[in-house]
Amino acid sequence: MFNVFEGNPKRTTLKRAASAGTQFKISVGALMGNLQSKTPHFVRCIKPNELKQPRIFENALVQHQVRYLCLVQTIKVRKSSFAHSESYESFLHRYKMLSPHTWPSWRGSAVEGASYLLRDLPLSSPHFAFGRTRIFVRGEKTVAELEEFRRQRLEDLAALVQKMWRGYRCRQRYILMRQSQIVIASAWRSWREWQIGKTRLFKGKKNLFCLYRVAREEYRELKRRKQIEWAVQVIQTHYLQWRRRQFLQRLCVSLPSESPMCREWPAAAKRLSDTSLLLRRIHHKWRCHKYRLKFDQTARNRMREKVTASIIFRDRKASYPRSVSHPFLGDYVRLRQNVQWKKICVETNDQYVVFADIINKITRSSGKFVPILFVLSTSSMLILDQRTLQIKYRVPAADIYRLSLSPYLDDVAIFHIKASDYGKKKGDFVFHTGHVIEIVTKLFLVIQNAVGKPPEVNINTEFEANFGSQTVMLSFKCAGLPEVQPGQIKIMRKGSRMEVLV
Repeated sequence: MFNVFEGNPKRTTLKRAASAGTQFKISVGALMGNLQSKTPHFVRCIKPNELKQPRIFENALVQHQVRYLCLVQTIKVRKSSFAHSESYESFLHRYKMLSPHTWPSWRGSAVEGASYLLRDLPLSSPHFAFGRTRIFVRGEKTVAELEEFRRQRLEDLAALVQKMWRGYRCRQRYILMRQSQIVIASAWRSWREWQIGKTRLFKGKKNLFCLYRVAREEYRELKRRKQIEWAVQVIQTHYLQWRRRQFLQRLCVSLPSESPMCREWPAAAKRLSDTSLLLRRIHHKWRCHKYRLKFDQTARNRMREKVTASIIFRDRKASYPRSVSHPFLGDYVRLRQNVQWKKICVETNDQYVVFADIINKITRSSGKFVPILFVLSTSSMLILDQRTLQIKYRVPAADIYRLSLSPYLDDVAIFHIKASDYGKKKGDFVFHTGHVIEIVTKLFLVIQNAVGKPPEVNINTEFEANFGSQTVMLSFKCAGLPEVQPGQIKIMRKGSRMEVLV
């Protein structure tokens, strides 16, 4: 018998046995820990047997659960759509070594970094979709390709690290051997000269003491000269370090304005000119980066358009300098607020207006000006009646393959259409507008986004144009006018030639 107040003496622990709820919580916690340590894409729990025993797999029970949960149909749907998704930060962190823009570090937003990364990979854009906070990948094959690219890149980086480390180790070993060789060679030459002098002295056996004193003085002079050279080198090294430190401290206090337009920079010594130039470039890039961070998405798009216009027209088009100071407004007629246009754009899928203005369409037969409403959306080019907004022509952006202009101040642009059913009937378009730089730049970017590659921009005094039934040679001739305004050009059609006098 035992005392009930003392408890059971055979019991070795005072801890209570775990209840069924506690055991279930522990099991779920272990499962969640295992899942979080992996990268799961699709998780469903299936009971392998009714006995709750390990290593027993009942096929009929598992098949019933698979059919009941519709796993096969769900997996088929996920495989046909974007089956893999990942946040922009984790995607960029895992695959940033695949692009020179994002490696070794990316300082912009994760969305821009992911777009730059995918742009540098040999993968087509339909396999990816950008969400608000995550990036979506269509198939597991694309994910496998990304992983293969990452594996190959990691191998290349490992080889690069090994190469740099071996080079550094061999260089340090070479420097040590070179210094040792210099010490050994110096000691060897001193010993050899002493042996030669000793031999000569013993052969003559005359003036031994005087010759010994002379050799000793020469040795002391050589040693003193080496000490002076070493001291000069040390003083010069510390002086240069002091000058660099003084330059950096003065530069830190007297940095110029943070405006990218400021061209001031503190003067530097001649020896520090290369360092000063490098620091000036770094400071200018930092100023430009801070200036760009202030932009919203609209301002970034406008800056991108201005940079594209500079790449296309700088030193090639005479009217380009006039357009630099004027911002690209896009919608000059406020078409986005028009109620009738809102109904039309829903039918044609041209909701976003990139450019809209009333310009002149040059007739192919006589060269006369016909005012029309020109609209450029993200997917097509539209020509409408300026009063009724009736669509006369709608050309998809992918069907425009070349943009032709002259190098003069004529504001004439020709848009070449591919030889499709539409292109054979109507041919190319010839327009005259005061915003020729803006309209060509915006159309250039729209075609590049639609096709995936930029169209050809031909700036020349002569080029061919397809007018439907025949090919006409357009020729631009400068008549010597000081400056061209709208209406100051003359167009003449002579057979298969059309001359534009500027």
